[in-house]
Amino acid sequence: MSRATESLWRSSPERWVERRSQYVESKHGLDERHAVTVAWSELGYSSSGIAKRAGFAEGTVRGYLEELAEELGEAAVWAKATEEIGVEAPVGGRSE
Repeated sequence: MSRATESLWRSSPERWVERRSQYVESKHGLDERHAVTVAWSELGYSSSGIAKRAGFAEGTVRGYLEELAEELGEAAVWAKATEEIGVEAPVGGRSE
């Protein structure tokens, strides 16, 4: 990971999620809300954590995660190993 990317992730996880969700949105044709959900999920956030960070209802997040798992496969909504997303540790969850 570049120093600029690491600096951004450490100083502003929200900005990192914004950039990551834009990538996920364009790559998979998702709408913004689904892409944001994926980005927070990748960092290890639970449904309730994603809801708090993204300003969605927890039930909405669970629904998005279920839809995404059906459409893209369950691996799309699992927290990623840190080396998969290029960070040393997830922002708010487990490291694997």
